[in-house]
Amino acid sequence: MTPSEDLFRLIKSLSPNEKGYFKKFSRLHARESKNNYMVLFEAIEKQEEYDEASLLKKFKRKQFINQFPVAKNYLFNLILKALDVYHSEIDLEIGFLIHCSLMLTDKAMFDAANKYLKKAKALAKQYHKLSYLNKIHNHELYLLRMGFPVKHTDQAEKLYTERVENAKQMKYVIELQHINDQMMILLAESFGTQHASTIAQMEKLMAAPEMKLNPEVLNIQALAEYWTARINYYLAKNDNKNLYLSTTAMMKVLVDKKELVNRRVKLMALQHHCKACLLMLKINEAQATVKQLKYFESLNELDSFSVFQSITTTELQINLHTGDFDKSVQLIAKAEKELEKFSPIIQTGFMAEIAGLAALTYFANGYYKEATKWLNDVLNAKQSEVNEIIISACKMLELIICMEYHKIDLFEYKFRSYERQCKKEKDAKLFNLLMINALRKIAIADKKDRAAKYNAALIIYKSEILKNSSHANTFGNFNIELWLSSKIKNVSFAALLSAQ
Repeated sequence: MTPSEDLFRLIKSLSPNEKGYFKKFSRLHARESKNNYMVLFEAIEKQEEYDEASLLKKFKRKQFINQFPVAKNYLFNLILKALDVYHSEIDLEIGFLIHCSLMLTDKAMFDAANKYLKKAKALAKQYHKLSYLNKIHNHELYLLRMGFPVKHTDQAEKLYTERVENAKQMKYVIELQHINDQMMILLAESFGTQHASTIAQMEKLMAAPEMKLNPEVLNIQALAEYWTARINYYLAKNDNKNLYLSTTAMMKVLVDKKELVNRRVKLMALQHHCKACLLMLKINEAQATVKQLKYFESLNELDSFSVFQSITTTELQINLHTGDFDKSVQLIAKAEKELEKFSPIIQTGFMAEIAGLAALTYFANGYYKEATKWLNDVLNAKQSEVNEIIISACKMLELIICMEYHKIDLFEYKFRSYERQCKKEKDAKLFNLLMINALRKIAIADKKDRAAKYNAALIIYKSEILKNSSHANTFGNFNIELWLSSKIKNVSFAALLSAQ
């Protein structure tokens, strides 16, 4: 991406509040009285796609056009400076107070220096700014050693206790960040035959002293890592009850410490709670959480897509459970337009979850042609970028649709292809092999024998789940047990989903 395209994307990513702040900031900081940079900003802001030729033509009489690359670079940096100030008000305030204290100390104005340092310390404590507290404590120690305030043993002891506590809190952040990073890596590996060994490694991490702490003793940064690590562990274990309890605790943090929680943590907490509510079939609570996501202010295209993806996937799953197919059709049509808009910046894998759920929605309601369209979007994508669970679900749906259309030759072709793939990864795809072979027995059976084959497939499914609960997640959002039950009971799959 060229610097010019970077400038275009940066301008387009700004929220309305950020744009308003930049315009005020620009008036104060631009070098030229006429503020050519604001003129250039507004011209780029109006473009749908970056068009440098039209800009050169528009500003051909402006002096800055002679050094257009310099002007664009200056504007880019000016925007970043404005964003830095806009998003760092508390940090700037604390930094200013500390700097004032240091300057007054240099002037031997110890009383005034101490007053500024106290103000900085109060703010740093209020907003859990551990690194600033460390600087403040060091300067307090310097003043104490200089004899100001009058040196007393109790003051030295108090400062020592505060420094040790702050260092301990900083260590909690580092340790919990490390634990959480390891949990995220293990979560990505917690499927198939690796599940048991992965859970064993996760349990060792859960036994770490930091994971046994009372959450109330943790600062906001450590608290976010603590709960996220637990969420990742329960996701891997398919422990929906404790997952829900953990995401609920994290949501409580959003309420109790609203002014301290940064945007990334808030977004992550809302997304995880949506997932946990759906897994626990708490549909009303999931809907309420989606509503909060809709009010989330995104600062860039990646955040915007992440919010869009969470809202769309959650609402599609809610509609499957409520049986509101018409709403889903409208939602899918809207999602298709949004996916096209985001396609230049987002990897295929991030879009596959929406496509997979769109396919499942149409499949559950018997619209196999529409389901196939979305399945092809997933299965024709670059497979290395798509979650293996989504691929497994789509492969299974594809085989079932061939069977429902009585296209047995096509079924055999796709079955053999997928069977070869599974055999190459036999250890990881053993359950997939069992289920597609059970499905093949159904596909080639006479009509009168199919009911028995469906029952046999359901028995295989349940017995394997009892042996290894991780298999339940093999096909992701596609509940194969419920689908088999729908065929045995001769009712629609959508009806059973909404009856859950």
